[in-house]
Amino acid sequence: MAAALSANPSQAAIVALYDFDPNNRSGTTVDLDGSAQTTWTTSLLLDNATGTGAVTAGNQELANRDLLTGSTGNYLAFSANRESDTGRPTGSIGKSTWLTFSITPSAGVALDFVGQVATLDTYAFNNLPANVSSADWTLYYSLDGGAAWTSLSTFAGASANASAGTVGPTALSWLLTPLGLRSAAVDFLLDPVTTGAANGVTTQRSVGFDNLVVNANVTQVPVPAPLPL
Repeated sequence: MAAALSANPSQAAIVALYDFDPNNRSGTTVDLDGSAQTTWTTSLLLDNATGTGAVTAGNQELANRDLLTGSTGNYLAFSANRESDTGRPTGSIGKSTWLTFSITPSAGVALDFVGQVATLDTYAFNNLPANVSSADWTLYYSLDGGAAWTSLSTFAGASANASAGTVGPTALSWLLTPLGLRSAAVDFLLDPVTTGAANGVTTQRSVGFDNLVVNANVTQVPVPAPLPL
């Protein structure tokens, strides 16, 4: 890979990929990264909502988090009952659904996010005879290990009317230019907040997503010339 980068100093790549195929859920882990991880390391995708949701069940139990089937394959669905707060999560355990992951370039490599995008396929599910299932989705990033978070933008995802079943995908895209050129770890936080009715377990009313993808140009970091003797 080093030789290829020497010949082509900037190479576009998918540096994070979470698609829930196959099912890798275990506790707070909801998926493994599917990118090549040739000159970078991408972490597990973690679900941080560990409190209690619908029917007094834990937020990581099937009543409140499950894999449903959409046209793009498995998608991760959350009961609307998890989404009880608004704005950016504070890091407190038991708040609404928020997911985190990190991307770390290898030594001698930088990730250039200028002009690149993160994309997401959103879904909504409604099997009840009234109201709507819907959510707004915000993607945040941190360049200091999570001490401070910056919002890239908030977009409305898929919306399911009464008894509509599965609706989606509605594709969302965030421009990553504000991240610039990074030779150290970048942390990401994905926060969906329900904008429709907030009752029902996952298979009654829920919102979800598939194919979380982050793109960047993989670039060699110039080696400083040796100082003259």
